[in-house]
This record gives sequence, structure tokens and C-alpha cells, in this order.
Amino acid sequence: MEGTVSPVKRAASTRIVHESDFSDGATPLIEKAAANEDTKFDELWVSELVSRALRELEEDAAARGSSEAAAFRLKYLEDLTQEEVAARLGCTVFNAKNHIYYGKLKFKQRLLAAIKAYCGTPEEFELEVRRLAPYWKGDDA
Repeated sequence: MEGTVSPVKRAASTRIVHESDFSDGATPLIEKAAANEDTKFDELWVSELVSRALRELEEDAAARGSSEAAAFRLKYLEDLTQEEVAARLGCTVFNAKNHIYYGKLKFKQRLLAAIKAYCGTPEEFELEVRRLAPYWKGDDA
């Protein structure tokens, strides 16, 4: 085949570049690129954890006939007030507050359980929770 380069020839001309080959100004760029990759991964990871915890909360609430998941979703995902949540659920504001509170509590438990399942030690768990904390939506959910 004319005009093609065999993998062997291409590999033979490949040169491994070490960080020391870059000028001093390039090192911060490498670190910034690595930090951006970590940030993107963390955002995707938190998104997956949140989706999973929300799905589990909704499945549990549906099985029990509870409004906790709906109240949680309305308050924290649709950003409604407690009064608006109560109106949507057709309940008193007092009951809406309870549904929101318990929905948030159970959501947080599921979220932390999902993180814990991927950690080998309590120390690793604490570190992971602190590392992911900036990505939580809301005050402490």
C-alpha cells in the first residue's frame, strides 16, 4: 500500500517526552490540564452519584406511597418554595416541610452510602466526601 506508514515504522520514530523536557513555564500548564481532567471527572462522578441516589429515593418512596421524593425534587431540583411544594402535593405547608426534610435526609444517606461503597477505609471515605463537597448542589445535600 503506497502512502501508508506501518505501525512499526511509526513506533520506531516515536519519542517519549518527559516533563523535564518542557520549559519551566510549561509545568503549570500540565498541572492545570490535570486539574481540569480531575474536575470534569468529579463533576461526572457527582452527577452519577446524585442520579443514583435520586432514583433510589424515588423507588423507595413509590414503594411506600410516600411524597418525600416528590417534595425533594420540587424543592431542590425545581427550586420551589415550601408553599409551592405544598400546593403541588396538595398538602399543608407543615406536611410539605416534613416531606422535604425526610426526602433530603434519605437522599443524603443514599448519596453517602454510594460514596462509601467505593471506598476501602473510613479515612478514604472522609477524604472523598471532602473532595466532592464543592460539587454538591444546595447547602449541604
